[in-house]
Amino acid sequence: MISENVLEQALAQVFDGKAAGEKLSLAEISTVWNASGLHNANMRDAIREMIESHCLETQSHHGGLEFVLTRLGEQRFNSCRHQPVHSQDSFDVRLALQH
Repeated sequence: MISENVLEQALAQVFDGKAAGEKLSLAEISTVWNASGLHNANMRDAIREMIESHCLETQSHHGGLEFVLTRLGEQRFNSCRHQPVHSQDSFDVRLALQH
């Protein structure tokens, strides 16, 4: 299982440069997420965790969902982008890429 820190950092990259209130569709998130090398199942886990943590909110839009970055999410993603990835997290990423 991949640590929450790795998933949070990957999602922070997806929302890089976004401000609170900005939205991304699942397709937009998926496009950027795929570049991380992590699996889509990991993306779903990361999104779910960030919704439960009130960093993202969902909004219905033309039959699909959009994910809205909250102020808390903006602050959390900004702070996690400045944290180094620990060796255990690097191991988690390598492990996820093997499965």
